Amino acid sequence: MERFDCRRWARSALIVIGVFIIIWTGYDLALRRFYAGKMPDGLELGWRFWHAAHNRCGVAAFSLSDATVRTLRLKGRQFFANAKNPEFDYDGWQETPLPGDPVKDAHFPAGLQCAVDLDGSLRRATFSALRRPGTFYRERGNSVTIVLPEEGIVLLSYLG
Repeated sequence: MERFDCRRWARSALIVIGVFIIIWTGYDLALRRFYAGKMPDGLELGWRFWHAAHNRCGVAAFSLSDATVRTLRLKGRQFFANAKNPEFDYDGWQETPLPGDPVKDAHFPAGLQCAVDLDGSLRRATFSALRRPGTFYRERGNSVTIVLPEEGIVLLSYLG
């Protein structure tokens, strides 16, 4: 009978853990890159990234750079006037508050019901921002992009 080799077992465990970390990091980077490509022109994204998906809806959010937040606060909706991407043309952007209460009326912009799977503070900040002026959103088909300057966050939610 062979003796148990602790070093060999530890080395194998480290290799398995290393492979898992590499795969997870690659998946996270691919998701981040995919959703970054769906964000409006001119937004400098920060390093924080959140993602939640549930059945047929999902939410992705990025932090914004300090420079972007300052410019958004200064220019307001006019920030989007120079958008080069036709998906994010200026005319489609609206300012909050949303009509009615999105939580009480259960009238969520496309896919935002998936925000329940997000970090609690991010979820509360998003729904709070939808009720007051100063947040900008753009609905397009089965998705909505929400820019929250006060929180320094841009969020994309989708259905389907």
